[in-house]
Amino acid sequence: MNYKEFPDQIRRLFGSVVEEEKDLDHWHFDMMGQTMLIRNAEGDYSPAHRSLLEFFAAYKLVAELGVLAPDFTELAQAQSCLNTVVPPQDYTWTEYFHIFWQSFVVPSRS
Repeated sequence: MNYKEFPDQIRRLFGSVVEEEKDLDHWHFDMMGQTMLIRNAEGDYSPAHRSLLEFFAAYKLVAELGVLAPDFTELAQAQSCLNTVVPPQDYTWTEYFHIFWQSFVVPSRS
C-alpha cells in the first residue's frame, strides 16, 4: 500500500474514531513509523521480513482448516464485542475488525 492511501484506509477502517484531523494524524503517524513495515523509494509499504508473510499465510491456512490450538483462539473468543447467544459466524478480517472498532466509538465533541 502506498503511503498516500493511508488516510483514506484509516477513515474507512476506523470511521468516527478519526473524525478530527488531529486523530487521523495520530493514526497516520503510527502506521508510517511504528509498524513492521518498510517503505520503498516510491512510498509503497511492504512487510519488513518475509517471515511475517509466511506466519500470516500459515495462520490463515490453519484457521481455515479449523485446527488452531485453543490458546490461539481464546483471545478472540474473549473479545467483548462477540455475542455468545447467536450461533458462530464466519467473518473476513475486515468485517471482524470493523465490528471490533465500532465498539470503541468515541462520542462527537460538539
